[in-house]
Amino acid sequence: MYAKSAIIGNSENTAIEVGGLFSRMHELNISETAEVVALNDDHAGVQHVRFNLITSLGHKVMDCGIKTLAVKAFLQNYAPYTKPETAGRPDREKKAQRSNVTHLKSHI
Repeated sequence: MYAKSAIIGNSENTAIEVGGLFSRMHELNISETAEVVALNDDHAGVQHVRFNLITSLGHKVMDCGIKTLAVKAFLQNYAPYTKPETAGRPDREKKAQRSNVTHLKSHI
């Protein structure tokens, strides 16, 4: 049902592509990072995003598994991933550049 499409464009001008990273913050400093693994339309023609979800609270990381949302719902909840603020510290900037879902999963 989920074939790997290259890119889904949408009215919000946000390109969603396989391998793309998206994130959102919750209250109490809980963050979620979503890595897109597949894009496709369902049987009714609704575009969907299938993604691997990683949740972290500080340095505690939890793999929440594969989730699926319609593109519209996905973009209402998740924004394109941006590097965390590093306050101009070169040692932290290098570490922030390596931060991604694969890195987070290594801490589970």
